[in-house]
Order: sequence, then C-alpha cells, then structure tokens
Amino acid sequence: MAIFVFSVECGSGSIYLHFNETQNLTSPGFPYNYRNDLICRWIVTATDSIDNAFIYVTFIEFDLERGYDFLHIGDGYDPNDETTVIGSFTGLLKLRVISSKASNLWMMMITDISETRKGFHIDLTCKTKKGMMTYFYYYLKYNFTQTMCVRTTVLRSAILILRYDYMT
Repeated sequence: MAIFVFSVECGSGSIYLHFNETQNLTSPGFPYNYRNDLICRWIVTATDSIDNAFIYVTFIEFDLERGYDFLHIGDGYDPNDETTVIGSFTGLLKLRVISSKASNLWMMMITDISETRKGFHIDLTCKTKKGMMTYFYYYLKYNFTQTMCVRTTVLRSAILILRYDYMT
C-alpha cells in the first residue's frame, strides 16, 4: 500500500498587519477552484502596540463546498483550542465583516476529498473597535487662581485640538 502526500502551497503561514493596514488573503488557486484534501493555517497579528487593536476580517468573495469544506477563524494563536473559535464558515457567503477580540487571530481552511469550489477572497485589516474611547482630563490654570477641568472624549487615532478663548 502506497501513501501519497501532496504538498499544496497555502500562502504565508504568518500575516503581520500595521495599524490601518489592509492585506488580502485568498484560498489556494483563487479565483479558480481550490484543491481537495487541504489543511491551510494562517496566523494574523497586529504588529503595532496599539491599545484596543483588533483584526477585522471582511469576506469579499466566499464559496466553499457547503457542509464539507470550512474556513474556521478564532482568536489567538491556537486552532486546537475550541474555546477561541469565532466562527466556522462554509457554503456561499455574501459580504460580511467579523472581528477578533484581541490583536491576533488564526484561520484554518479544511477541505474534503470530493468537490471543490472557487474558494475565498478576504481582506484583513488592523483597526480599533468602534466605540472604544479614550478619555482625557485637562486641568487648566487661569490667572494662577482658578482651575478648570475639561473632560474630552476622543476616538482612537483621532487628533484632539483644545482651545478656549476666555474663562469667566
């Protein structure tokens, strides 16, 4: 009995993203059909040390054999840890966006030995969660006797310019 092992290039195993950077990832062979019996793994990491950095996954095109071929996505680095799974995707999907809960995620594409489809094209973007705010407190002195406290709310990556003309 002979055992044949076919090695298929699944792309880079590690993808590094800077803040506000987008990279695309496609299944092997996209836009043509992927091969049978694949196991592809990718780790996506936000390289900048930004508070509240997350990885957004945008499904541009997605067509896997429904119920037999899957793209599993999870938080962290370990696809063997079932508690980290964000979602398992199969079949035909329309445009959809999901996000990690941390600054890295794993993806694993597993296909069976029968039918194949077109595969997927997804965009990976490092951003901050919408609604994540930073609060700044400014204590301003006026005539060295009065103190004014100003609380401002700024979305991450925004620029704050604080100006006042006079105090009464």
